[in-house]
Amino acid sequence: RGHAHNSRVPPHVRTSFPEPLFKRFEASLGTKRALSVCNILNEKPMTFLRVNVNEVSRDKAFKFLVSKEVEVEKSVNSPIGLVLPTKQRLLDIPEYRHGMFEIQDESSQLVGLKMDVKPGDHVMDYCAGSGGKSLVFGPNLQGFGRIYLHDIRDEMLDQARKRMKRAKLHNIQFLPERHPLKNKLTGR
Repeated sequence: RGHAHNSRVPPHVRTSFPEPLFKRFEASLGTKRALSVCNILNEKPMTFLRVNVNEVSRDKAFKFLVSKEVEVEKSVNSPIGLVLPTKQRLLDIPEYRHGMFEIQDESSQLVGLKMDVKPGDHVMDYCAGSGGKSLVFGPNLQGFGRIYLHDIRDEMLDQARKRMKRAKLHNIQFLPERHPLKNKLTGR
């Protein structure tokens, strides 16, 4: 990155972006802001964790990780989120393997938190993927009601099944593409 601030080097080279993509940013934002955006996109991402609030509060999970000398912060935007500002070895922590917390982007947490789910509700997660958003709002059911997870990709539902088991969410029904219940639930 020795050339990052060298104005004699073309801006797309300074930011390690393909020239056509940089030109699009530049046309939309101007050169100075395009450089700023590209530099931000080049930063190493933080890792976000979602605390399994069925098992433990965020405060207890935070204190636990600090006691294990894990560099961790509380998420500013998600009340169930933690942030790892540096890369950490979570697989060495048994509580991670047992579902106390898991890696989940903060944006997915925020979308799941927007769901107004109450005990007894029936919710269809139609493009469920591996079930991340359902893991966020699922605890709100408090064991009453049901979440239906649908995805056209069976391998994603297989991942969701494992994640739900780790999170100890049991009121889940998986609906692969050709499941007969899927059409009965649509529009309800």
